[in-house]
This record gives sequence, structure tokens and C-alpha cells, in this order.
Amino acid sequence: MLVHQDIRAVMESPILWGTIVLVGVLALGIALLQPTLWLLVPAGLIILLIGLYSPPTALLLIVISMLFSPEIVVGGYVGKGVGGRPVTLRLEDILLIVIGFSWFLKVLMNRELAVFKWTPVNRPILCYLLVCFCSTLIGIITGEVKPTAGFFHLLKYFEYFFLFFMVVNHIDKNNQVLSIGIVLLFTCFAVSVFSISQIPSGARATAPFEGAIGEPNTLGGYLVFMMAIVIGLILYLESLPIRVVLLGLLGCLLLGLFPTLSRASYVAAAVLPIGIIISQWRRPWVVAAAVGAVLFVGLVAPTSVQERLLFTIEQSKHPGQVVVGSYRIDTSTSDRIQAWRRSIEEWRKRPVLGHGVASTWWADAQYVKVLVESGLLGIASFMFIMARLWKGARWSFHQVQSSFYKGLTYGFLLGFVSLLVHAIGANTFTIVRIMEPFWLVAALVMILPNLEKAAVGLTGNHENLQSAA
Repeated sequence: MLVHQDIRAVMESPILWGTIVLVGVLALGIALLQPTLWLLVPAGLIILLIGLYSPPTALLLIVISMLFSPEIVVGGYVGKGVGGRPVTLRLEDILLIVIGFSWFLKVLMNRELAVFKWTPVNRPILCYLLVCFCSTLIGIITGEVKPTAGFFHLLKYFEYFFLFFMVVNHIDKNNQVLSIGIVLLFTCFAVSVFSISQIPSGARATAPFEGAIGEPNTLGGYLVFMMAIVIGLILYLESLPIRVVLLGLLGCLLLGLFPTLSRASYVAAAVLPIGIIISQWRRPWVVAAAVGAVLFVGLVAPTSVQERLLFTIEQSKHPGQVVVGSYRIDTSTSDRIQAWRRSIEEWRKRPVLGHGVASTWWADAQYVKVLVESGLLGIASFMFIMARLWKGARWSFHQVQSSFYKGLTYGFLLGFVSLLVHAIGANTFTIVRIMEPFWLVAALVMILPNLEKAAVGLTGNHENLQSAA
């Protein structure tokens, strides 16, 4: 009922439709034009003014820029573990600075406002950042971490969490959540179309603006997470026409996932039907639909997808392959396993605090990366964040009554589990284009119960949310 009261106002909002039009223009521009500096400068000034005038509107632009923002190289650095890497500036970097600045001005003018509103993950995030900072500082002192590499990597970690806090602090109306949700769905549709458009090239699909050498794993992880959100909305929204539209969007996301040929993403996607069957066992039609969907996907999956999966154990004999039982693992996966082994050997030298952020090579495994960089304290604080986030999201799911909120929260939980699996074969929780949507939705999920209570005239404050901890 709550959504039906707000949906008309949201759908009539000129800001929302102007943002959606911007998504379409950006998607078309990516295919047809190469952005030039003389176009970016005036656009940047306009966006800067929007961010200062209306931070919630700037958050809508951030939703788009997460996937469609061009990267401007402003420098570079060399790190022991990361090699030579450019320092890039993206649109959301600027928007987050503007939004943060506007919020701190509000705090200065209204001393009753907290700098950061309370959520169940505030303390775990602080613990994790402190551990990363201390381990990196020690790594810099001992010469294991290049100062510039450590600084920029820590800055990126902080940016993810800063986005989370800015969403928590600025979103205080139900129609704002609806607007963000709609723009998020339009954006993922545009991304899926962009991915599908790369199929004729024969190359593996990558996200927009990733340069000559993209990362299919990044696009795959993003698409899987958004598939989970869409599935949640399909399961809980009551409007049949909207469900039909979302089913079409889910099909586009699946088609966009196929050409990534990302095995980590395929495994993460396999978690979705498993999660649905386990959590929806009281709804037989949902379980039947999940099983039917798996069988259907198995039948329609392109030959390239099947070959990619079978290649893992069917590659011809090559030097350096790892043998597991009677199977010889392909060279790519074998190299990854060898990197994990080397990383574990490095971790044993500094087991408590690790070697510091950006101190070692990319192991293509989030858990190994965290363990080596920040040691046992780092992996413990990282798991602390994950546990609190899961508990808080589950609490929100059981608290909210709105069908839209139920679907969004369930989709987040489903996507959360899929990304935890994706992180076995990728540095998922440090990838910009996956983590920014993830932490944005996480922030929305954390505040939904209080927003809903406030909408019906009840008191919504941080004490309600504290019960989630």
C-alpha cells in the first residue's frame, strides 16, 4: 500500500525521467561517440551545481555513473603487488565529494545531526579501515608497500563505505528510494544491452569505459547482483504488468551475462536458483519456477558458455597445470591456484596484520587478498562486516511490509550470497563497478524499516535499527 501511494508522485517526477533520459543518451553515446574534454567540462560544472543544490538528485546521477562514467587518467603509480597502474578520476568520485561537502555543511549548521547515522555495520567498517590503515602504514615503513599505491587503494576502500554513509544520511523519503530503484533498473538494462551488443565481435563482453583491456569478471559480477535484485522484486511485487516487465529485464541480464564467459560469475549465478529453492520452499510454485528456469537456461545457453565451463577440466596438457584428483585443471585456473599458494606463504610471514594494502600480487580471490594484506585481524574484521550486514538485512526483510521493500531486501540478500561466492574467484569486494551498486543498495536496505515507520507516522530512529545488531 505504501508503494502505491508514492509511485504516482515518483513516476511524475521530472528529475526521475530526466535522469532516465540521461541513461539512454549515455548508452547511445557510448556506442556512437568518443567523449571529448570540451564536452566533459561543462557537463562536470552542471553536475557540480546539481550536487550542491540537491544531494538526493546527485545520488541518482551516481547510480548511472557507477557503470557509465568515463575514467580520466590524472596520474599513475607503481606498487610492489599491483605493478604500474593509472590513477583515474570518475564522475562518482566528484559527486561523492560534493555530496559529502554538502552534508558536512548541514552538520555544521545543525549540531543535532550526527556526522554519520548509526547502522549495524558502522563499527565493523571502522575496525576494518583501522586494521587496513595500520597494516599499510607498517608496510610503508618496512618498504613492502609503495606509499602512493597504498594511499590510493585505501582511498578507494574508504570511498565504498563513504557512499554507504552518504546514502544512509541523505535518503529520508520513500519516493527517493523508489527513484533510486527505478534508475538502478534502467541503468542495468542499458548495461545488459551494451553487453549483448558485443556478442557479434566474438570477444568477451566487458563493462562500458573499461578501456582496451576490460575485465569480464567485473561485468559478470555486476550483472549477477542485479539479477538477484530483479528476482527479489519479481517474487514480492504484486503488480502483474510490472512483474512481466521485470521478467523481460531478467532475460536481458541473462543474455548480457553469457558473453562475459566469466566462470566465477556463472558459479555465482548458479547460487541464485539454489538460494530461491532453499528460502522459498513454502511457495511450491516459486521452487518449480526456479527448477524450470535452470533447465531452460541449460538448454538455451550458447555453445561458447558450455565450452568455457568444460575448458576448465578439458584443456589439453600444458606445463604448470594443477592436477586435482583425476582432472587436469586449465592453465588459467592453475595460475590462480598457484597465486593463492604463494599468497598464503607470504601471509605466514606476517600472520596478524599482514603486509599492507597493495603489498602483494593480485590473487584473484577476495579472502586470500584480505588475509595477505591485513592478516588475521583484517579477515576477522572483514567477516565482521559481512556478518553484521547479513544480520541487518535479514532484520530489515522481516520488519518491512511494503512489497517493493520486501523484494528489494530479499534481492539484496540473494545477491549478497552470490557475491560471497563470486569472491572465491575474484577480488569482488574491491571492484568499483560491483561494490558501488552493492553498498548503495546495502545502505537502502539498512534504512528501509525506519523510512516505512516514518511514512505511517511512527517514530523511526536509530534505536529501531540497533535491534538488528
